[in-house]
Amino acid sequence: MVWKSALAAVVAFGMGGMAALYAAGPPLGQGTVQALAITSEPVMLNRADPAARDVGALRFMGGIALRSSNRQFGGLSALAWDAGCKRLLAVSDTGNWLILDPQETAGQLAGIQAAWIAPILDASGLPPRNKRAADAESLALRGDDVFVGFEMDHRLQRYRKVSACRPESLATAATSTHRPPPIAQWPANGGVEAAEASGTRIIMLSEAHPGVSGGR
Repeated sequence: MVWKSALAAVVAFGMGGMAALYAAGPPLGQGTVQALAITSEPVMLNRADPAARDVGALRFMGGIALRSSNRQFGGLSALAWDAGCKRLLAVSDTGNWLILDPQETAGQLAGIQAAWIAPILDASGLPPRNKRAADAESLALRGDDVFVGFEMDHRLQRYRKVSACRPESLATAATSTHRPPPIAQWPANGGVEAAEASGTRIIMLSEAHPGVSGGR
């Protein structure tokens, strides 16, 4: 499979016709786990040279722009590859889980053959009540645990056995919520933009220094 070595270059999520809807703000995660209808269009690495495949030592393995009539789709913040079922687990900044089942043709990313969406539930089993609670920005996988990092209300929520291989697992409530004291000082728009498991620890990265307002 091409995914392990090229995941960062593989997927381009272009929102296209969704831009006007997103400007008004897509609705927050709600409802239950449901199949998501998605259409895709290929994206070239270089429009001026459609045959281009390489950028330095990197090989472009395909790109797609995704669209859906479901207004909850959009704002994808983080992706995690599950080699067991060759699917992607994702979170959005409006408080949704997504599972994407990619399709390949001749070793190149060609589209998405199936997808699912569900709200990210808190420890009480409830969907996000407002944007501050919904702004998921990162994923970290450690064994059977999935940690979701949020900004605005800076925190990590831990989930047991949520898996891209089992869409029904997206209905799992958080088992715990972690708010390490240092991250409380991060700017509202400079939260846990990236996270990675390292042994028994979770490394969290902010996109802004605490002394700098804003986040970009």
